[in-house]
Amino acid sequence: MKPGVVLDGRYQMVRLLGKGSMGAVWQGNDLKLHRSVAVKVVLDHTDPGLIERMGREAIAAGRLSHPHIVTVHDYGQAAYEGVTVAYIVMELVDGRPLTGVLAEGMPQLSVALDWARQIALALGAAHAPGVGVVHRDLKPDNVLITGDGLVKLVDFGIARFIGEQQGGPDIAPGIPPGIPAQLPPAGTPTARPPEPAASLDPPDPADRYATRAGGAQRDDYGGLGGLGSLSGTPAYMAPEQCLSKPVDHRTDLYALGCLLFEMVTGGPPFDGEGSPLAVAVAHVHDLPPAPRTRNDTLSAELDALILELLAKDPEARPADAAAVYRRLGAIATELHGAASAGAFSRRPLPNPRPPTAEDDPNYSAIMRRYGGPDAAEAARHHPAELIRLWWAAAADLTDTLGNHHEQTLSARRALARHVGAAGDHALAISLWQELIPDLQYTFGHFHRTTFTAQRLLAWHFGAADRPAEAVRLLLELIPDATRLLGRRHPDVLEARRFLVWNIGALGRHPRAVRLLGRLVPDLTEALGRDHEHTLEARRMLAWNTEKSGHHVRAIGLLRELLPDVTRALGAGHEQCVEARWLLARYTR
Repeated sequence: MKPGVVLDGRYQMVRLLGKGSMGAVWQGNDLKLHRSVAVKVVLDHTDPGLIERMGREAIAAGRLSHPHIVTVHDYGQAAYEGVTVAYIVMELVDGRPLTGVLAEGMPQLSVALDWARQIALALGAAHAPGVGVVHRDLKPDNVLITGDGLVKLVDFGIARFIGEQQGGPDIAPGIPPGIPAQLPPAGTPTARPPEPAASLDPPDPADRYATRAGGAQRDDYGGLGGLGSLSGTPAYMAPEQCLSKPVDHRTDLYALGCLLFEMVTGGPPFDGEGSPLAVAVAHVHDLPPAPRTRNDTLSAELDALILELLAKDPEARPADAAAVYRRLGAIATELHGAASAGAFSRRPLPNPRPPTAEDDPNYSAIMRRYGGPDAAEAARHHPAELIRLWWAAAADLTDTLGNHHEQTLSARRALARHVGAAGDHALAISLWQELIPDLQYTFGHFHRTTFTAQRLLAWHFGAADRPAEAVRLLLELIPDATRLLGRRHPDVLEARRFLVWNIGALGRHPRAVRLLGRLVPDLTEALGRDHEHTLEARRMLAWNTEKSGHHVRAIGLLRELLPDVTRALGAGHEQCVEARWLLARYTR
């Protein structure tokens, strides 16, 4: 195949992204929808095994729709030079495999935790009732990281649907000799069998199909080949998978444990000195080392979670990906609190103010209708009563007027804003996520009401310690808003401020510094040198500069800032107190 070839009269090949033993991946153009895509093509169309794997990948991934899973757009067969080739069309992701990222060194712990949480979200979506997909080959090669820290899970080529018949007798035909089907009692010494004579199949670099990164990288071991009929990559395979026993969602959680172990210690739990069989034996028999023995900076909570994920018995692992996500969030929150010691990095931006009649002409009328003439004054002293009032109004208007009526949307917006102003970020996120599609349908994607709702959703993502989701949403919003409103429009400046705050919270300090270098002058010109938001951005610049390793420069920025913030806001203002605290910390 060569550039310019068009499959099925629709998908034009642009350039080769990767080529392996089983397939080739091209960057392509969808001539019908006018978008860039990734097109994975089976090289040997006569091999029914490859065609079956591709079909399984398309069906498995096609059942999934999630921001952390690469989207499959199409699957089919087309004539090319007198033969029929099979292909899958996927979302094109501008990212790198985690393999390449880890080859450059361990990420910051906060970043590793964020990536692991995003993987857990993807697994939760795959394992959900009604979907029921087990990936079975979760490994660094199948995790893409974009430049802004968004994680995308790829390659469902050996996935199974939960409930499918799988496995076989206690010693499955595909298991190499020497791995017993039954686990020995804990602590029983085991001898490692000799390595098998069969050589490994070559790895398939094209599995990193949805990346624009440079040359593909080799796996440690083959994907599907090498160990008889084993499906997976030994370094990340659960004991039941090594034994060809039935797998379920907890098999993927074991692989996540292996990934997390590698991200925070620099290597997988079992390396087997390069022998895939030795690695498989170790997964079945050997207790993994405690992560803290390889990285003593890890917390006891993180150590315990990783070891639970690596439990030999699936019943001893966490119940599901959602439980893992919650525990990683608690660990990340504790880490940020310990590292920041009260600095602004984890101090949330002030809660969005509650709505008023100035925000929506329907606000006062709806409040009087559902709360009486004195509702506004009474509710001012009882926020919980105000939320109940708007909840009742939203429910009643939805029932009587429908989801898209102007008054219904006003009530639902007011409810979400009051809940957010009260600090219930999780509920606010849920309300905005339900509301935004209806706002887009009624007002359009680029209406200021829609943009404000999306901006507030991003704010609550950050406040709920979900900065990667905030960054992803803001990166989608800001370019269009800038084109429509200009980069110094108050709404755009607010969104840019949220973006920088969340990028800093993810530990990507050099990128935050670059963005702040453009944001601070725009804030100064639009709002003035002494505006609270301008001063806040200057303090964020100093903090991210120091975190980027430029200690002396950060001290200079704080010394320039302190007189301005003292004059503008007063010596007792929290911004002034925090600026003095940072300067004292950096100069002691």
